[in-house]
Amino acid sequence: MKIPDHILNTQLETNLAESTIKEISTDGTLFVFLRQLGCVFCREFISVLKSQKEIGANFPKIVFVCHGSVKQATTFFDEFYPNAQFVCDKDEELYKAFDLKNGNIFQLVGPKVIYHGIRLLFKGETNKKTIGNPRRLSGLFYLNKSEVKWAYYYKNASDHPSITQVLSAIDKIN
Repeated sequence: MKIPDHILNTQLETNLAESTIKEISTDGTLFVFLRQLGCVFCREFISVLKSQKEIGANFPKIVFVCHGSVKQATTFFDEFYPNAQFVCDKDEELYKAFDLKNGNIFQLVGPKVIYHGIRLLFKGETNKKTIGNPRRLSGLFYLNKSEVKWAYYYKNASDHPSITQVLSAIDKIN
């Protein structure tokens, strides 16, 4: 997948020193696009990524892409993943450039999503305030030197790849 130059060079709202995709992705970066900041499934995957980083899994730099303002994202990540690196995409330009679609009714509230949601509900997890487009599906993209080397498009709102799948794909590239 080729990312247009104007997207690579767009100044982003971020908590990073770098402020463009081109600058951020120089040494291999996993971009994790979140549906919206209140999504229980996004928080679940963030928790998995955070625990893997904490135990020293061989992860590249992780940068979350989210909707909302830097203030909203900072508040969110301070609670769920302190020191996370993120960029904000209020107008969904990055989501569109990376071809992330709005889900249909089955992708948003189909049987798999409901089952997964009930499982999380029994763990005490629920959706929080919606910040962003709740219909947008998530995705992961591993970029190196501004080029997409690996992509994972979520099949539904509760989908995400396994950590083994992510690390295996990145290992094959590197």
